[in-house]
Amino acid sequence: MCGIAGFLFSEGRKNSEEILRGMTTALAHRGPDGHGQYLDGPVALGHRRLSILDISEAGHQPMADSDEENVVTYNGEIYNFKSLRMEITKETGYQFKTQCDTEILPIGFKLWGDALFDKLEGMFAIAIWDRKNKELTLARDAIGIKPLYIYQLDTTLYFASEIKSFLTLPDHKFRLSAENLHSYFTNGYVGPDRSTLENVSQLPPGTIRRYDINGQVISDVRFWQPSRVAEISSLDEASERISATLKTVVADMMISDVPIGIMQSAGIDSSLMSYSAQGFDVPLFTASFSSKSFDESGGASIVAKETGLEHHIIQIQNDEKPEDIVRAIAHATDAQLSDSSGYALYKLCKTIKLHVTVALSGEGGDEFFAGYPTYRASRIAGALNGIFPTSIAKMIGEFAMQRNNARDGRIPLAEKVGRFMLGYQYGSGQQHSQWRRYLFEYQLPAIYGAEMSGLISTDPMTEYNATITNSQASSDIDRWMVGDQQYYLPSDMLVKSDRISMAHSLEVRVPFLDRRMMELAGSLDHSLLTSMKGPDKLVLRKSLEKMTMSAELIHGKKRGFNVPIAKILVDELHDLANKFFYDEADRFAPWLKPDGVRALWKAHKNQQQSHHYFLWSLLLFGIWAEDTGVK
Repeated sequence: MCGIAGFLFSEGRKNSEEILRGMTTALAHRGPDGHGQYLDGPVALGHRRLSILDISEAGHQPMADSDEENVVTYNGEIYNFKSLRMEITKETGYQFKTQCDTEILPIGFKLWGDALFDKLEGMFAIAIWDRKNKELTLARDAIGIKPLYIYQLDTTLYFASEIKSFLTLPDHKFRLSAENLHSYFTNGYVGPDRSTLENVSQLPPGTIRRYDINGQVISDVRFWQPSRVAEISSLDEASERISATLKTVVADMMISDVPIGIMQSAGIDSSLMSYSAQGFDVPLFTASFSSKSFDESGGASIVAKETGLEHHIIQIQNDEKPEDIVRAIAHATDAQLSDSSGYALYKLCKTIKLHVTVALSGEGGDEFFAGYPTYRASRIAGALNGIFPTSIAKMIGEFAMQRNNARDGRIPLAEKVGRFMLGYQYGSGQQHSQWRRYLFEYQLPAIYGAEMSGLISTDPMTEYNATITNSQASSDIDRWMVGDQQYYLPSDMLVKSDRISMAHSLEVRVPFLDRRMMELAGSLDHSLLTSMKGPDKLVLRKSLEKMTMSAELIHGKKRGFNVPIAKILVDELHDLANKFFYDEADRFAPWLKPDGVRALWKAHKNQQQSHHYFLWSLLLFGIWAEDTGVK
C-alpha cells in the first residue's frame, strides 16, 4: 500500500523535481517507509512506500521493466501476482528480480496492454509511462477501493492518491464547485468520479484511461463493473459456494511480509472472515463503546473464543482530544466525505496500527449481499406507491423530521418515519437513492446562500438514480443493489476506509470486494439475500450457521459502525462546533447563509431538532477550508 503522484506537462515544458517532491511529501502518511521519483522529459512519477511485500530496497518504486520501456508507480496489492509471474515467465522467459507484486506491472503491460488490468485480482491505482509511445496510462481497480484523483488544466495533467497533493502546487488557486458542494452537503459525499474542487475529478472505478504527450485522452475504457444476473436460487448451493470462495479469498489476502489482523465486529461479514481465517495466526480487533446500543465487543468475543484467535478490544472515546480527532479526519479526507462512523474508525485504526500493518475489513458485504434496511424500505415503498399523495407524504415527512431530537441511541422512530415519507414522495424511480440524504429539499432555502441558491431544486441524486435506472438488472431490488455497488460504495464506504486507515499507514484489505466474491454475489437470486420479512443477508447467515452455534451471531441484527455523533457535537466538541456554527458562521458565506447555519446549530444544541448529519459535514468542511485556504 502506498501513495502515488505525478504529472504530464505539455510538450516543451520542463518537468520539476521540486514540484514532484512536494506532491509526494503530502502523501508521506500513505508511505512512510520510502520514497522514489522518476522524471523523463515532460513526465514525472512519484511514489511513497508502505512496505508490505519484499520489504527490501528491491521493491522500490517507480519501477521499470528490464528494457526500461514502461515505468510504473502503483498503490495497492495484487493477490494473484505469483500466478501472473509464472504466466509471464512461461510466455516470455522474463527473469524477475524481486518478490514484489509491482514487478509484474511494467512487463505485464508491455506483454498484454490494457488486458493486463482485467487479469489483476486485487486493489490498485496505477500510472504507467510508456516511453516508446510517449503515453501515460492511468488505471483503477474494479470497484474503486484505491483512489486516483486527476487535476487537469488545458494540456497540463496532474494525478495523485489524494487531493492534498494538488494543494502543494505553486501558483495554483483552487475554487470550490457549487454543484459538487451541493452533493457533499446533502449526501455527505460527492460521487465516485468527482470532487468538491473545480477541475479535479476521480478516475472512475474499473477504468483504464490513456493520455498522449499533450494530455489529450486517447482511450477511456471501463474494464469491469458490477452486474446482477440470477443464476443460483438454491440457498444450500449458494452458502456452500460463498463459504468456499471466501475461504480461498481470505487465504490469498494473507500474503504479506508484515503482520496482519482482522477488524472484528459482532456482524455477519467480519465473523465470516474470521472463521475463514482459522489456521492463520491473525489477531482480531474490536471497537468497544460505553453505550450498549453501539457496543459489539460481546459478539466479537464469541468469534474470538470459537476461532481461538487473539482478541484486542479497543475502547472508543478517551485518550485523544475529540477536537484533535475531528481535525485529523478533516485533513485525512480532504473534506470529500463526512460519514460520521469515521470518528470511531479513526480510533480503531490508530490502535490496530500499534500491532499490525495490514487489516482485513468487511466493507462491501452490505452492498453485495443486501445488508442495508434501505432495500426493505424501497420494497415497502414500492408496494405502497399511489396510496399516499405526494403532498401528504411530504407533509408527514417534514412533520416527523422536525420532531427528531434524539441524541443517544440509534435512528429514532421519528427519523425513520420522516426519511421514509420524504423519500416516498419521489416515486419508485428515485426513492431508493433518497433514503440516505443528510438534507432534504425543504430545508435548503433557509441554508443555501447566493452561490448555491440556484441548486435548491436540483436533485443531488441525479447520477445515483441514473446508475440505478441504467442497470441491466431485471428487478427493482437488483437495480438498487447495482446502484449502491457502483455509486454509493465507492463514493462513501471505500473513501472512508482508505483515507482513515491510510492516515495511520494501515493497509486495509476487503475480501468481500474481491472480484470472485462480487461476481458470485451477482449471480445469486435476490431471494437468497433479502425479503420483506425476516433477517437480511440470508445466504451469509446460512454460511455462518455452518461455522458457529452462536444464535447471537447468526440471528443478530445489523448495528453498523456508528457513533453518537449528535451527542458528541454538543458535548465533547461543543466549543469547536460553537466557534464554527455560531461565532464564526460568516465564514460559510456566500455558499451558505450564516444565520441559517446558526439556527440549525441552536436547534440541535437545545435538543429541538437533530441536525447532526449536516453539522458534522459542515464541521469537517469548515476545518479543511480554514486549514487550506480554499474558498
